[in-house]
Amino acid sequence: MACIKYTLTNTGSTTVNFNYRRCDDSLSEYQVELNPGQTKNIWSLNETFTIAPVYTTMISLINQGAFPPISETATPTPTPSITPSNTPTGTATATPTPTITPSPTEPIRYEHIGICHSEFNGTSVCECPQLASIWTDQPTLSGSTIAFSDPNGPNTGNPDGWYAEDGIIYVVAAGCGIGCTTGSTISVDGICDATPTPTPTITSTPTNTPTVTPTSLFQTFNVFSGTTSNQSCENGVSVTIYSFEPLFDQNTQFYTTSTGLVTYDMTGFYSDGTSVTELNSDGLRIGIFTLCSGLVTPTPTPTVTETSTPTPTVTQTPTQTFAWYTYSLGTGSTANDACVAFSGSPQTIYGTVQGGVGPNVGEFLYQTEGRPLTNSVPNGFYSNGTAWYQVTGGNGEITSSDPNGCL
Repeated sequence: MACIKYTLTNTGSTTVNFNYRRCDDSLSEYQVELNPGQTKNIWSLNETFTIAPVYTTMISLINQGAFPPISETATPTPTPSITPSNTPTGTATATPTPTITPSPTEPIRYEHIGICHSEFNGTSVCECPQLASIWTDQPTLSGSTIAFSDPNGPNTGNPDGWYAEDGIIYVVAAGCGIGCTTGSTISVDGICDATPTPTPTITSTPTNTPTVTPTSLFQTFNVFSGTTSNQSCENGVSVTIYSFEPLFDQNTQFYTTSTGLVTYDMTGFYSDGTSVTELNSDGLRIGIFTLCSGLVTPTPTPTVTETSTPTPTVTQTPTQTFAWYTYSLGTGSTANDACVAFSGSPQTIYGTVQGGVGPNVGEFLYQTEGRPLTNSVPNGFYSNGTAWYQVTGGNGEITSSDPNGCL
């Protein structure tokens, strides 16, 4: 596929996000944020750039053409003349080229592209939940002391969080977020756990190096498959499949191997025990995610027998949690209404900590914060601008979703 360079500028007042596949390694970048007033250059494989329709009027998208540029004749670059000086001759050491030409008052910032990143803790970053780029004051992360979210000027984003590179965990301390120009402190925070590599057997020379197996960036899902959604939820065949996103109902493409291959026909329904969706032969999702408990199960004719009245079982009330998740979601009577409302009139909605970071199928949403959360949201559709979620049943439970339903 052809590679194209795009220049994107957020001309609106709301943070937008987009998806594309990178030219250098074909990896997919999902939910890339572009803050108000921010400009980014991306190098995208042709026809892989997507953005929600509600964002199209908020950005300026410039197609810079095929990359690298194609020219019929190459113009040789003249070699500049060098005036000798009295500086003693020494051995030159190559250093990485900085991403910008610094001004006299601003230090050089070096770009580090596609670093494993987590905003939550230093343990999850080793699993590479997402990729990010940061700029530091040194060519390597190990030698850096200051970090920024941008190549120059004040931060348009917040670089704080954990980063992992070559098995080393780095932490960018809080204190220099959006608008900051001094930079956040970056330091080593630990190392990622790794399986010990066996010592190789030396047969001829003592210089043999053992092969290091790279860590897969794919998430593993132990699920159940079937020819119907009911069969998958209730009595499916146990299989292992793989995808990028850590939550099952946030993926649109699945694979049969941890290297991103589909080695057999994946046609059918797949369930993680909570939600179920349908895949085509290539592992592409062709339906929405639906809550397993909301499926209609055929009821067999009961056999009437005389039974004694069982003693009711007393269920222990779970301990209340200390906090909740806050979401900004558009609402509406249809999925399209909710997608449009996200950019114009989003509402603040709350979810439980037990439901995980989401929203997710099976999670309950509320209108009022507190311990516990109260006032379940009404039935309808809710959206974060990219995905939509449907609440049914009258108790605020998400029963179905489409992670790319607004695109």
